[in-house]
Amino acid sequence: MKIAYAVLLSISLGVLLCCSLEAESRGGPIHPDSISFTILYDNEPLNDSYVADNGFSCLVEIADSSYLFDAGRIAGNLGINTEKLGIDCSRINFVFFSHLHSDHIGGLPGIIGKCNKPALYLPFSFPKTQDERGRAFVVEKLENAMPLVSDTIHLKECVRLNEHCYSTGMFEDRTYEQALIINTSKGLIILVGCSHPGIDAIVRQAKSLMKRDVYCVMGGFHLVGTDSEQVKSIADELKSLTKYIAPCHCTGKKAQGIFKDVFKEDYIEIRAGLAFKVPGTKG
Repeated sequence: MKIAYAVLLSISLGVLLCCSLEAESRGGPIHPDSISFTILYDNEPLNDSYVADNGFSCLVEIADSSYLFDAGRIAGNLGINTEKLGIDCSRINFVFFSHLHSDHIGGLPGIIGKCNKPALYLPFSFPKTQDERGRAFVVEKLENAMPLVSDTIHLKECVRLNEHCYSTGMFEDRTYEQALIINTSKGLIILVGCSHPGIDAIVRQAKSLMKRDVYCVMGGFHLVGTDSEQVKSIADELKSLTKYIAPCHCTGKKAQGIFKDVFKEDYIEIRAGLAFKVPGTKG
């Protein structure tokens, strides 16, 4: 089965509901205490029991359902960490990819076969700057996964995925990236992959789309190599936009230190192997 990303696929309105400018969910926003996060893949490990590598993956558990956000870079590493953590992959309802870079999609074969035919939510296009080798790598992983998923949905616009989860829609910069929004009673929790379009732009977009305050932002902020003054400016802006912050992966240690200084007790340090609930208590 060949995979085409040039255009957004036609999707039944019964499957996805377009985002309005205000958040709507049948049961109302969920309390953050009802949501558990487990970091399956990151550049830094919680301890020596877990494998660390360049990449990101987070398991989100709400009630009796689980959602996988990105899948790291190497299948074997993701498989080791999920096994160490005792993850029941059969509960994963959908897999959501922020963007189609190898360090976010390469680990998919390490987990997809353990799932129970989840839906696969993909960006509508490859990154513009991705070379042929990188694109071929991603296509191979996705084509091999096709028999193991119930549906493949290519996202471009903001959509509601289920009762509590939304996509921001595509940021059509060089990477074609999207973020995952969880609508909670204390505000929005936003999961980001690499934030190539800018972490501040992503947070502002989510806030504008949902017409709600932001409670927590977690994931890769893509600030490695960014000068300290600019990082401090971004951290100060995000401090005015969100209560909690949890940067990891491609954020970089220097930038993480700056965010920690700005957010103080509202900074959540996340690493591969950590299970937690916002505001940072261990799950």
